[in-house]
Amino acid sequence: MALIFIRTILLYFLTLLAMKAMGKRQLGQLQPFEVVIVLIVSDMATLAMQSNTVSLLNSLVPILIITLLQIFLSLLTMKSERFRVLICGRPVTLIENGKLDEKNMAKLRIHSNDLQERCRSQGYFDISGISTAVMETNGSFSVQPRQDKRPLQLGDMLPDPPPETMAQLV
Repeated sequence: MALIFIRTILLYFLTLLAMKAMGKRQLGQLQPFEVVIVLIVSDMATLAMQSNTVSLLNSLVPILIITLLQIFLSLLTMKSERFRVLICGRPVTLIENGKLDEKNMAKLRIHSNDLQERCRSQGYFDISGISTAVMETNGSFSVQPRQDKRPLQLGDMLPDPPPETMAQLV
């Protein structure tokens, strides 16, 4: 029992360090390959925690190797745009000038109902009010409203608005 306790603590901290070394992102911002890495690392750690028959080294080494590979891939994607496109893909335009791009929607297997749901969640209930909508590489959805439909901005009323400052805790 003490052995399982020690293994669990050791693997917990190793997995925590591995995730920290891979970079800070929220789960919803992960690229698909990063999600796969998180699942693999967690599965390897779980196997070693659950069983005394699995050597601790048989879990530690793969976790460390995958962490190093992830760091290496991250560095490559930062340095090479071609490699980034290969690993992460490109953003895909789904609405252009208020019109649905059905070819791109079919490529991503997105139904018009799903697209309308995403638009509504962004506050746009009428697709004709959207100039451009893009599905980002991490699955998030970006909307640029038509100029005449966008919310009023301070710069629309004042030609030279005062600069904003960051709030500070007192």
